[in-house]
Amino acid sequence: MEKQSAKENLIEQALGAVEREMPENVARHQLGAKAGHYHSFPYSRGYMQNRDSEGTGPAEKFFMGRYVYYTRRSLLEWLRERMKVNL
Repeated sequence: MEKQSAKENLIEQALGAVEREMPENVARHQLGAKAGHYHSFPYSRGYMQNRDSEGTGPAEKFFMGRYVYYTRRSLLEWLRERMKVNL
């Protein structure tokens, strides 16, 4: 049980780091370290574009002109579903 609690704690710490540097709505073209905006976000813009085209990206998104935005809440939930910790 302690191991599970430690894993959950590590996941929450990682998500907290991502959450602290993101605004309420996040532009997809600004994701990833190469874009230079959200360095703690582990996936690139292209990866997120592929997930969206397959229907497996974050659930809440909207468009402003030609740009796709995700809500921070939806993006963090999507990340939480994909995170694993090996202890």
